[in-house]
Amino acid sequence: MKQFLKIYLPSAAITFSLTTVCTCVINLVNGFSTQRSSWLLELFGFILMVDALDWILGNINFKSFLSYAVTEMLIAYIGLLLFGYFAKWFSFFDTSFIYATIIFCIVFPVIHLYFYHLSRMNADEINKMLEIK
Repeated sequence: MKQFLKIYLPSAAITFSLTTVCTCVINLVNGFSTQRSSWLLELFGFILMVDALDWILGNINFKSFLSYAVTEMLIAYIGLLLFGYFAKWFSFFDTSFIYATIIFCIVFPVIHLYFYHLSRMNADEINKMLEIK
């Protein structure tokens, strides 16, 4: 299970993401500008923005993981609202806004829980090595 979480799952996600982004860029360069290609590249930009936010917040000393996670989720959600509005992903007056919010409220915590679990596994592994010595 540890190998799946550390190697295979991230590898599959990275491979899928890079393949999708490269395909979108190639489609746009070759004149096959579809709305889906543009949207996927915009989504990739949003994800990079959230990763930059995560890096910035990671340099701040929070009292607990929960306060860090809630702060990041609120700031990222505001970013989603702004990014989504200006990229015309949704209007605040239709169901696409509700769908975007639901997806965000599912995906964001799942990703945080995954990395929290991975960090705990690494810490437990280090603690076991220290006990052996």
